[in-house]
Amino acid sequence: MVDLKFRVLNMDAYQYASSPTIKMDIEILNNDKDEIISVVGKIDIFLEFVSYDQNFGTPLVGREYLTSGNMVSPKFTDTCNVTVNVPITAEMDANILYRLRESKRTTLIPFIITLDGFALYKNGDKFLYYQLPTEPLLEAKYYMSIDKWNSIIRTFYGADLVWIKLRRDVVDKIEERKRKYFYLSYTDLIEDLLKRTEEKENVQK
Repeated sequence: MVDLKFRVLNMDAYQYASSPTIKMDIEILNNDKDEIISVVGKIDIFLEFVSYDQNFGTPLVGREYLTSGNMVSPKFTDTCNVTVNVPITAEMDANILYRLRESKRTTLIPFIITLDGFALYKNGDKFLYYQLPTEPLLEAKYYMSIDKWNSIIRTFYGADLVWIKLRRDVVDKIEERKRKYFYLSYTDLIEDLLKRTEEKENVQK
């Protein structure tokens, strides 16, 4: 019988991602020693928080869903390290800050990471399928300092950096113009287009 556990080794910004993303380094532990062909599953990240009863001030522990990612491990026997990339948003940051303030936490952010999926493994000459536990799901806790979280957020949402959502055909046209006229960056291209538009508007006046 497969006996798997996992832990989170690190969470950090994915520096060169095309959209705001964190990379999570996970170690999977196999206590049964059968050869694991692959562990495939969905990783969910929750924020553990504490709220207080308005009448009696009793602390109540809860969790709030934040984001998800997919995981596929390579073949292993004892342990295996896997990197999972998960998207983040400005709304996620706002929720974390609100819950921390409500929980009266000032230094560490408690993340709960769950794994839902299956394992393919080899026992002798047989290839077998194992459904990972669902009640409860496999889970691990990871504490991140608030300073580190703020650093991750500043990587993608700094004071001078904003992410915008555009249709694919618009992005293709911008990319084509950027290459055709040798703009060094998308910012240079957009600034030039705005300047030309303002000049036309001034002439029309």
